[in-house]
Amino acid sequence: MKPIPCGSTSDPALTELDDAGRRRWLQQLEQDRSLFLLRHPFTASLTLHLAVELVLDPRLPTAATDGRRIYFNPNFLATLDAAQRLFVMAHEVWHCVAGHLGRQQNRQTWRWNLAIDHEVNWLLVQDGFKLPPGAVLFPSLRGCSAEQVYSALLDRSTRDLPTSFDLHELPEGLGEPMDELLRAQWQQRLRDALKQHRHQGDLPDGLAQLLDLPPATARLPWRVVLRDFMLGRQARRRGWERPSRRHWHRGLWLPDLRPDGLRLMLALDTSGSTRRLLPLFMAEITELMSVDHALELTLVECDTRIRRARTFRSGEDLSALASMRLRGGGGTDLRPPFDLAAQDPPDALIFLTDGKGRAPQKSPPYPVMWVLPELATAPVEWGETLTLYKEST
Repeated sequence: MKPIPCGSTSDPALTELDDAGRRRWLQQLEQDRSLFLLRHPFTASLTLHLAVELVLDPRLPTAATDGRRIYFNPNFLATLDAAQRLFVMAHEVWHCVAGHLGRQQNRQTWRWNLAIDHEVNWLLVQDGFKLPPGAVLFPSLRGCSAEQVYSALLDRSTRDLPTSFDLHELPEGLGEPMDELLRAQWQQRLRDALKQHRHQGDLPDGLAQLLDLPPATARLPWRVVLRDFMLGRQARRRGWERPSRRHWHRGLWLPDLRPDGLRLMLALDTSGSTRRLLPLFMAEITELMSVDHALELTLVECDTRIRRARTFRSGEDLSALASMRLRGGGGTDLRPPFDLAAQDPPDALIFLTDGKGRAPQKSPPYPVMWVLPELATAPVEWGETLTLYKEST
């Protein structure tokens, strides 16, 4: 990630940090916090829950947080003035408060990072912070949530998009991922801060909008979720990482030489409960296949056993899929498609079902999405879930 191109320093970049230098920076950051409490008391009170750690690591050129600490690269700090350091602290703490990692779901990481930066930075602007040059903010999307910004960014070319200044995924060996317990702690910290500051008139102006979007209830249109799930796996690598199974009986470990692209298995529960959703769902699958020449779809119809399996490739006539006559109608067993997939694992498997059937207890070595009618639940805890709301069309 590029650092914010702000501030300046004539000092050469540090390659190591001695005890004196570390103490100097930590003292400076504590002085910054004191200033923070005077200027932005509500946000500053939340930063007190984050310890500060200095890291000279090329994998972390700027700043990041894991919800427990704020990590700063001293070379990055040296390019910032006092106001910009306050901005970075506030930026990191609001990632924690807003639950951004928990709200990502299966969205593309790069675009989601830009969306959450916009949401945070717009709130900071309303709280009186001055954005440093290079900080992410999309003028036409002011006031939009991260989910809304993300949807808008899907239609923009990557060449036209900026770069986040901070890391949202820490390098290996640094910090720990946020878990559900820590996210719950941050929600409690927010509630406590609200009680303390509500009557003091120092709440950020944009806070109400953020509080209207709790992570657990944020909903993205199902078509966007489906598109992200499919196209986000398009960059499958060809070569030794994915050996060809047809040579295993000869004792040979040879690379898979099939063309690059997404090999998708779509399993349809034909026991009857999901039939009303099939035209809606298949129309979107057909559209996705029509715009990508490297997408291959194996369609599996099953109830208690596999009734039919067919493979379609982009360029073929897929118009009949949405109105096809399904085979099946008996009971429900969700395991046969996984048995078929084990013979030649796809890049991803999507299962359209009501969830009422036996499923494998262990997750397979490829991504799985359970597509469910409203009010239905997934049959197992592993895999991603997508509720197919008909009113979303």
